[in-house]
Amino acid sequence: MMIYEASFTGLVRTIIIIVLAILVIRLISRIVLPWLIKILGKKMSEKAADHMRNRYEQHRDARGRVIKDDGNVRVEYLDKKKGSKNHDDDDGEYVDYEEVDDK
Repeated sequence: MMIYEASFTGLVRTIIIIVLAILVIRLISRIVLPWLIKILGKKMSEKAADHMRNRYEQHRDARGRVIKDDGNVRVEYLDKKKGSKNHDDDDGEYVDYEEVDDK
């Protein structure tokens, strides 16, 4: 079994290595991190712009038809008659009620 002694030169060498490692890390962080953040920011900006462009171009109604926002107002009725009270069986039971005043 070998026994090592601590020497002054070994201590100085270790301190120099630690200081150089810290300087290299700082240098890399000043050069690489801004570049990386710039690239990631540009990608996120492009992705958000594409998403907004697709949403603006393709507004869809409940039936899946594309609605173009050209400034015109269009009213589409589901039933042929205006204000008809036809209820399908899928809508549930229609109950007509009256309000009762508490006196």
